[in-house]
Amino acid sequence: MIRLLFTNFFLICAFFVASQHHTVLKAGNFNGTIEHSTILKNAQRFINEINSSSPEAYQNIDWTDILPNPIARKRMEALWSNGMFRCLKDNLSVNILMISDNQFQIRNIPVIQIRDSVEQQLVLTFSAAGEIEGVLFGIEQSLYRSLLLEGINLDDIKRRTLILDHVENILTAFRRKDMKMLHEVFCQNFRQPMNNEVSSQQKHENCLDELFPVLFRDAFLDVSVDSVKIMQKTQHETFYGVNISLSWNSSTHDDDGYLFLLFEIEDSNKPLINFYAWQLKKNTRLEDVFEATDFDIMK
Repeated sequence: MIRLLFTNFFLICAFFVASQHHTVLKAGNFNGTIEHSTILKNAQRFINEINSSSPEAYQNIDWTDILPNPIARKRMEALWSNGMFRCLKDNLSVNILMISDNQFQIRNIPVIQIRDSVEQQLVLTFSAAGEIEGVLFGIEQSLYRSLLLEGINLDDIKRRTLILDHVENILTAFRRKDMKMLHEVFCQNFRQPMNNEVSSQQKHENCLDELFPVLFRDAFLDVSVDSVKIMQKTQHETFYGVNISLSWNSSTHDDDGYLFLLFEIEDSNKPLINFYAWQLKKNTRLEDVFEATDFDIMK
C-alpha cells in the first residue's frame, strides 16, 4: 500500500513538472505556403495545450479553438478521457505530408501516456485549410516506412497508405470506445465470406458482439502494435490481407493476439473489410494465423 502511494505521488510530481513543458515544433519540409504555416501553427497550439495545463485542469481542456471541427473535437475528448498524454521534447522536427488532394498529416509526434508512462507516436491529420481533423495513435515510424517500401508500384503504395491510415483509425477508435465508427467499419461496410470464399454480395450480421461489452464496461482500453504484415492478393490487386500482431490492455483483462483484416479497395476513400478475425496467440499456431492466401476471391 505504501509503495503504491509513493508511486502515485511520484507520477503526480513528475506530471506537475512536465505540465510546464514547452515544445518547439519545426517542419523540415516547410515551403512557406499559407497551408504549411497554418498546419504548423495549429500543431504547435495542440502540443502546447496538452503540455501546459496544470494537473487540476488537465482533464478539463477546452478543445473548441484548437479543434473547431465538431467531430474531431468529440473524438479527441473521448480519446483524452481514455488516457491523457504529453510531449516531453524540447525541439521536435517533423514533416508535413500530403496524403491526398485535401488532407495533410504530421506523423511521429512522441508522447508519453500519463497513466503508465508508455511512449506512443501521435499522428495529426489536417484539412486543406490547415485545421486539425483527427488525432490518432500511429504505427511505429520504421515499421510504417518499411510497409510502404514494400509497394511494387505507385498504385500499390497509395493503397498501402490508405490501408495503414484505416488501420490507425480503427485502433484509435478502440481506444476512444467509438462504437459508432466501429459499427460502421465492421458492420455497415462489411462483407462476410463463407468457407473462406469472399463474395461481394454477402453480409455480416454478428458484429463484434463479444468485444462491444468490453468496450462499454472497461475504464480504459490500450492497444499496442507489435508488427504489421500487408499482403496483396495475387490476381486481385485491390484485395489486401493485413495481419496485425497486437496486445489489448484494459482495466479488466489483457490479451495478445492477431487481428486479421481482408481489405477490398475499389473506392479510394472508403476501403471495405471483407473479413476479420481475432486469434489469441496462446491458442493459435503460427501456421494457423490467417493470411491473404487463405481466401479465394469471387467477383
